[in-house]
Amino acid sequence: MRIAITTNDLVNLDAPFGLAHYIVVYQVDRDGFRLSQVHRFPARDPSCSLEALRWRAAALKNCGLLCTLEIGEAGRMQVRSEDVRTLRVARPRPIADVLATLLRQMEDHATPWLQEGPPDPTVARGEAHRCAARARFGDD
Repeated sequence: MRIAITTNDLVNLDAPFGLAHYIVVYQVDRDGFRLSQVHRFPARDPSCSLEALRWRAAALKNCGLLCTLEIGEAGRMQVRSEDVRTLRVARPRPIADVLATLLRQMEDHATPWLQEGPPDPTVARGEAHRCAARARFGDD
């Protein structure tokens, strides 16, 4: 499965979708994770035009999941149009920790949708939210 992460420093998941300088894409499977792509975006004003959000969402092609610090409704709609699930992380985290947590979730079979790859559009979108709510990212 391909997982996209929003970042400003290429080390931490530390940026909202619309303001991230980078979206990094990792290939994640039971054997681990490896960097697949890095998409760089120019600095944006906080208003984030719809066209800019479409451009960012297009970078998620063939991804099954976007992990981000924050995403607005317009961004969520653009991501959803690419059939990508969204997982909001409560606070900045090292990318390696986020990926390791998702990998453990896959190994524990706690989130079957992580193992399935890109989502089936016929599956209720609420399932991703319920499963994501169970994911733990070391929040105390």
